[in-house]
Amino acid sequence: MLKNLPQNIKLHMEGMELVEMTNGCSSAKVYHLTSENKEFFLKHFTNLDEFTSEINMLDWLDGRLSIPKLVAQSKLGTEGFLLMTAVDGGIIDDTVLKIQPLEIIEELATVVAAGAVTAAAA
Repeated sequence: MLKNLPQNIKLHMEGMELVEMTNGCSSAKVYHLTSENKEFFLKHFTNLDEFTSEINMLDWLDGRLSIPKLVAQSKLGTEGFLLMTAVDGGIIDDTVLKIQPLEIIEELATVVAAGAVTAAAA
């Protein structure tokens, strides 16, 4: 499991149950954290390029889709940590991509088109 965590991440995790997730598409290790009144996901990256890319993607998607909000982020040596809120819905994994590819493509096209309209108006 997790041994060394940055202090700003630890502060939010006090008293929470931590379970490693084994599904999803991320190469980062993902943990589900729950307590009576809070629910978070912690992503632990061993590749800082992927960590930075994830932050950039979340910044770009913010306001375009219902996405997790960053609670805390930190780098520790060659590792990156993102603590995020949970959002309603399921995990997009290979199974979902294979079953509903057209729906996913249509949704992505809508988001990209809305971004292009927003950029053109600016």
